[in-house]
This record gives sequence, C-alpha cells and structure tokens, in this order.
Amino acid sequence: MFIEWPIEHQKNMQEHPFRIGIYGENKFKPYSRSIQIKTIKGKPIELINITQVADVKELDILFLSEFKKKDLPEILNHAKESKILTIAEQYGAGKKGVMINFYIENNTVRFELNKTVLDENNFKVSSKLWRMAKIIQ
Repeated sequence: MFIEWPIEHQKNMQEHPFRIGIYGENKFKPYSRSIQIKTIKGKPIELINITQVADVKELDILFLSEFKKKDLPEILNHAKESKILTIAEQYGAGKKGVMINFYIENNTVRFELNKTVLDENNFKVSSKLWRMAKIIQ
C-alpha cells in the first residue's frame, strides 16, 4: 500500500466498504462496473457522486474532478475533519491544500503531494511515492 490512513480513520474503515466520493464530473463512470467488482484491503469499492459540499463525509477518498475555487476551503475542511484523502487534477490544487494533485507536464501525467497537509492529517506515504512526486510544502 502506498498510503496508510490515520489510525482513527482506519477504525471507521472497518465498518463500511471502501468509499470513493467524486465531486464534479464523474470521469470514472465508464469504468464503474469494473471498479466496483474490485476490492481494496479485501473490501468492496463504492463510488459515490457528491453534489454538495455538505455531503463530503464518511468517505475514504474524495476525487475533486471539478470544483468552484470558492468552495475549496469548505470542501477541504470537511475532508480534514473526516480524515479523507483528497485527490484533484486541477492546476494549483496542491498548493491550495489538496493532498494529491495530478497535472500534465511535457505531455506526461505527473503528480504532486502536499507534504504539509498529509503530515497534519497523519497520512503515512511510502518513500517510493515520495520519490516519484513533486513535493509541495
């Protein structure tokens, strides 16, 4: 496993499927069936479309496909309270507090990790992942 959730979240994870929330356009929709038959740590995966900031809770991962910049602080606050790993694919999202952000550089998909936010939320990231990422403090 490349990322380990905080201990307090791991206890909650035992009680439900591995939940991935998608805020904005669901780019995973064509793959939903194949994703939902897979497991993570022996648990089924549940994809949940999130349409309102208040619904950002009881998730393991929140994928921010599209968001209004004005909503981001509130989204991240909800995620922080629930120890949800946040992932985006929007320029500058890592610097704004998203934990993992994908971006294109020289026609290659790359990612950045926000070390400060990951550390503050007690996520443990493997050294292999740190070496491959652009690190934001």
